Amino acid sequence: MKLLVCDVEGTIFQAKYKIDGTDYASTMWQPIAGLLGETAVERERKTHQDWENSHYQTYLDWVKDSIRIHKEFGLRESDFNTLIEQAEYCDGVLEFFSSLDREKYIPVLISGGFQNLSDRAQKDLKIDHSFGACRYLFDEEGYLETWNLYASDFKNKYDHVELLIKQYGLNSKKDWIFIGDGKNDKYIAAKAPLAIAFGKNAHPEMVEKCYAKITNFNELNNILESFEAGIITDKVEATAPKTDQSNNKIKEFDSYTNMLIKERDDEKKYNAKLVKENNELKAKVYGSQQKKEYEEKSYESDFFQEPTINLEKILEDHKIGFVGMKHGQSNYFALEKLHKNLIVIPGDVNRFDKSILNSCEFIFIFISSIGHSTVAHLESKLKNTPHSFINFDKREVELLKKAMANILCRYWRM
Repeated sequence: MKLLVCDVEGTIFQAKYKIDGTDYASTMWQPIAGLLGETAVERERKTHQDWENSHYQTYLDWVKDSIRIHKEFGLRESDFNTLIEQAEYCDGVLEFFSSLDREKYIPVLISGGFQNLSDRAQKDLKIDHSFGACRYLFDEEGYLETWNLYASDFKNKYDHVELLIKQYGLNSKKDWIFIGDGKNDKYIAAKAPLAIAFGKNAHPEMVEKCYAKITNFNELNNILESFEAGIITDKVEATAPKTDQSNNKIKEFDSYTNMLIKERDDEKKYNAKLVKENNELKAKVYGSQQKKEYEEKSYESDFFQEPTINLEKILEDHKIGFVGMKHGQSNYFALEKLHKNLIVIPGDVNRFDKSILNSCEFIFIFISSIGHSTVAHLESKLKNTPHSFINFDKREVELLKKAMANILCRYWRM
């Protein structure tokens, strides 16, 4: 019998949300900041910078700072639970755990995130052991009231494995496997008899500590069979003479690591470009004295998360404006047919009539051409109308519908 130890965010659940300027994507921590607004996002970004600069003595000190942000900005239980319900399992997770031989493997969850999220996986995947860094408790009015903290990330993750090894009378040198994705997982991966990096975005420092990298949990089946048969062991490969096969694996990891680094650099450059373009557009709209009280920020995750209320339902009670700019007009035309309460202006100056937006309760502006003349028509309108700049390069109609619904749900606290 062996322990099958899994990280949670980015391994069991997809971690789609990453604040610019941070080194970690997450399923919960950063999306919560996104729900609480731009100031909360800035504060959360600073906690990441403080962690990288060793300003915190322990991981729990970092967690406490994020909790202060959630408390100060009034995190509601309904929003928190919605994020948990909307979290998507990674590829192959449900199938793998449904067929896992529990006589051979004891699955274990160890997370530096919320125990509340791990509870969902523990129930769905029928897992006996789960350790999370933080559990939130809410008051009768639905606001964050208190919390329970537990050291279970970075170097502390192995402490839980050690306890279970003693409990089951296992051998720490050969009777457990670890699967994770983050930079914070590299410490426990270095101790594991067999460590597996999960996901195409697995952190390079984690990948370096692992025997293999997979992108679907079902790929684990063949690896586990070989491990049981003694054909592969992480520690043996790390110390054995460099065969052609192991050299090829090293080259594969080096190539993969370099690819990840390049992707991350490209992403940073792209995000920096978007921020610059967004600021330029706002300067045109607002002038030198920017008024942001009517603006609801958009996030890339808005395009992919399922909204609590879909756009068609929202449009039954609210009149919404959508202004496109230059490119993707065929998709904008498709939006026109969605509902009579969705007023679409594709951005063609010959069709532009600002007066048709007067009855709109909220206006979306899709950023795809900063210099378009449409901007000049919106200057006075946006100073006094709730609006959002959709500033990610996603033009598919279904993605736009999700983004608009998520932003409106957040703005009206639906």
